[in-house]
Amino acid sequence: MRRLLLPLLLAVGCAAGKPAPEMQQPEPGPPPPFAAALDGGQFEAAGEWIHRLQERGELVASLLARLRLGERRHDAALLRLLAGDPRIELLLARAEWKDELARALFWTVGPAEALPFYESLCASGNTESCALSSLTRLASRRPREVSGERRARVELLTRIPLPMVPLSVNGGPPADFIVDSGASLTVLDRSFCERQGIPYLKEHPRTGGNLAYFPAFLDQLSFGGIVVSGVVANVTDLPAELKVAGILSLQDAFKGLLVELDGRALALSVYRDLDEAGWRDLAGELTHVEPLQWSDGRLFARGRLGREVAGLFQLDLGAGASMVSPRVAHRLGHRLLAPAQGEPPRVAARFALGDEVRARREELAIVEDPVAPAAGGPEALGTIGFGWAIGRRLALAPDGTRLLFTEARGP
Repeated sequence: MRRLLLPLLLAVGCAAGKPAPEMQQPEPGPPPPFAAALDGGQFEAAGEWIHRLQERGELVASLLARLRLGERRHDAALLRLLAGDPRIELLLARAEWKDELARALFWTVGPAEALPFYESLCASGNTESCALSSLTRLASRRPREVSGERRARVELLTRIPLPMVPLSVNGGPPADFIVDSGASLTVLDRSFCERQGIPYLKEHPRTGGNLAYFPAFLDQLSFGGIVVSGVVANVTDLPAELKVAGILSLQDAFKGLLVELDGRALALSVYRDLDEAGWRDLAGELTHVEPLQWSDGRLFARGRLGREVAGLFQLDLGAGASMVSPRVAHRLGHRLLAPAQGEPPRVAARFALGDEVRARREELAIVEDPVAPAAGGPEALGTIGFGWAIGRRLALAPDGTRLLFTEARGP
C-alpha cells in the first residue's frame, strides 16, 4: 500500500484543489524574521514583530503581518478585528492584498465575511476572483448543518494504494471518494456529477494545476450515518485511471467535528460527541499533540528528516507517498534510492513529526514543487502522505488547529 505510484499520486496532488502559483507577494511586506517566526511556529515572536512594525510606523507591513498570523493560527477573532480596523483600507488598495485577505477570511472566519472582497475583485475584472466569488456566494447560501448518528466509522477501501471511503452525495447511491487532507475543498469528478444529476455552476471556472474548477453546492454529504448539509465543493475532470467519484476534504467537509484516521485498522471515523480529551482516553496510549498551521485551506505541521532537515510539511494524507523537492533531497543525498520504472526517484530518511521521539524510516518521492506556493504561505519542505499514517492512529481536532497522533507500530 505504501508503494509509490507516480501517475496516481501526482494526479491527486493536481486535482485536489491545491492552488496554482498566482500573485507574487508584493512589497512592502513583513520582514524575513517575521516569516521565519511563523514557519517556526513561534507565534509570540511573530506578535512581537507586529508591535515593532507598528511602533516604527510601518502600517502596511504590520497589517499584512496581522493577516498572516491570523491565517496561520486559524484565529477567527484576530481576523475579525483586522477586517474591522479602519486602516484595512491600506490593504484593500492592492488587489494582491485584498485577495489574500479574502482567502484568509473564507477559510478562517466564513464565506459570508469573504464575499464582499471577492465581489469587489470580480467587479474590477479579476476572472479568478469571479470564480471564487461564485463559490463563496454558494457557500453563504445557508448555514452548514450536521445531523444523524453521533459517531460514524467506515472501513477504508483498498482498491488502489490510496485511502478511500464510500460517500453518498445528495441522497444518491454510495460512491468511492479518496480521503484527503491536502485538498482545501471536496472535489467531485465532472462525469460523476453528470451521471448523478448533481448541479454545478459552469460560469467563471477557476484554474489550478492545469485543470478547470467549477463550484457546486451539495445539499447533503452522507458518511456512515452522519449527514452534513450545505457543503461547497469543486467540480473538475479527475484522471480516469483513479476511477473515483471525488476527493473528500477532511478539514472542510467535517469542520467542527473530530475526525480520526486509523492507520492500523484502516478505517475513518467521524465523531459529533467527542473532544480531544475524549479521543485521547479512547486511544488509551501515548498521544502526541502537534499544532497545525493553515494556509489557503491547507494544513501544515513541523517535522524533521534525519538530523539534516527540519521545518514545515503539508499534511497531504490523500497522496500515495510523502514528497520532497530536489533541493531537500540533495541534503539527504547519501540516501538516494534507485527509482523503479515509471516512478519518481526516491530518498530514504528517518522522519518524525512534532515532538515524536521515535523516527521511522520513510521513502519520499522527489518531485519539483511538491507544495504549491500561496501568498503569505509557508516555506514548506515537502508533504506528509498516507504512508506516514500506516501503523498509527491520528485525529484532527474539531477546530482544525491540532493534530493528535499515536506512536507508529511496526517497522
